[in-house]
Amino acid sequence: MSITFNTSNQRLARDLDRQISEVSDSLRESMLPIVEALIGASSHRPIALARRLQIDKTLTGRILRSVKANDPFEVIHNAPAPHGLRIFLQAAERAGVDSELRARAEESITDFESLIHTFPEGRAALEAAISDHIPEIRRQNERAAKQAVYKSMSYLLGYQGEASLLTTVISPSVCGKLVDTRHIDTIVGLRRLRGETPVNLFGIRRHDTMAGTPNWMETLGGERGVEDASRYLLKEYCDQPIPRLSVRDGGNLLYSVLDAESLPINRPITIVNGWTIRNASLRYRDDTHTHEWHSSLLRIPMRVRIQDYFIHKDVWPGVPEFVPTMPGLQLDSIRSPVPGQQHDAIDMDIPVQSIGMGILRPELRHSAVPRYQGLLGQIFDAAGFDARDFRVYRSEVVYPVPFVRITAWFELPEAPVAR
Repeated sequence: MSITFNTSNQRLARDLDRQISEVSDSLRESMLPIVEALIGASSHRPIALARRLQIDKTLTGRILRSVKANDPFEVIHNAPAPHGLRIFLQAAERAGVDSELRARAEESITDFESLIHTFPEGRAALEAAISDHIPEIRRQNERAAKQAVYKSMSYLLGYQGEASLLTTVISPSVCGKLVDTRHIDTIVGLRRLRGETPVNLFGIRRHDTMAGTPNWMETLGGERGVEDASRYLLKEYCDQPIPRLSVRDGGNLLYSVLDAESLPINRPITIVNGWTIRNASLRYRDDTHTHEWHSSLLRIPMRVRIQDYFIHKDVWPGVPEFVPTMPGLQLDSIRSPVPGQQHDAIDMDIPVQSIGMGILRPELRHSAVPRYQGLLGQIFDAAGFDARDFRVYRSEVVYPVPFVRITAWFELPEAPVAR
């Protein structure tokens, strides 16, 4: 049986596009003659129009950007609110602009107002609808929304941080069919704002990789079965004194939890945690799995989130794809080959930068983590790795949304043919 989804939504989207185009054409075609009647066809300067009408320059600037825009979605985005447009018309009336021009403009403002009122949240929801058509508007709106989330979640949770840096080093395992992963989780400028609620700092997932092949977690120094959370800390990179930590078992997850009472209010600290998972993931594809994944869930409001992947030249040759998804839903470990089948994905911009090979690349430096390259050198030296054998990919997100899962998907290569 064949099933088709969302055909009505697609039709509605086309109808909305048509309505926006009609309203924008009407606004532009009715406002432009008034502007030209006031300051001429060649001088489209906000200050000239503001002085001519004795109104605010910010308002005239938006009007001029709107009438000069060629794209209908830019016309709507740049246009002032209907109230501001009517202030412009009232000033134009005082300046002697023809009544027929003003009446035509008033009709377009009424249509614009009706378009806004079709959205329950008004102008903000209309802006969200048109942002798909204008990437720069989308980026601006997304950043503003994420910054608002950062502020509100910081207040609700009672803590925040300056930066989160998650570093993952992926290398062949001893068995040859799997990969080992090393993880370094850095929290910079963690600050308790109020309250005494414990803080989940780090979550470590237990893995089931391949039947008959055990996997396990150990410290970066190679100690297995360690339950003391402080043993996973890279203490030379942590601020002193280090707050009290405990490990809490959450089934397939182990959490490192900070005792908030041991962190004074408004005293920022930096904490660095590290661990190794042996036989963590598949190295090659099989009949079921075409991809492997690594998932992270940020639990602390941060100003910036950086994820670096160092991938050995002999494994996972492609560029990772970062997919943000809703929290709390089951994460399928099998990547669907059909686009659009990730039903819980969130439409957010997660950029990926290919940096090159090694740990000495200048692009790896970051002002939020000034000792980062020294930390990387220590990790690679302790593992006996030649850093020049590792490709580096980075994703940096300003104001990441807490409790949104970010999954990096890696396409698996075919296993080499045995000779």
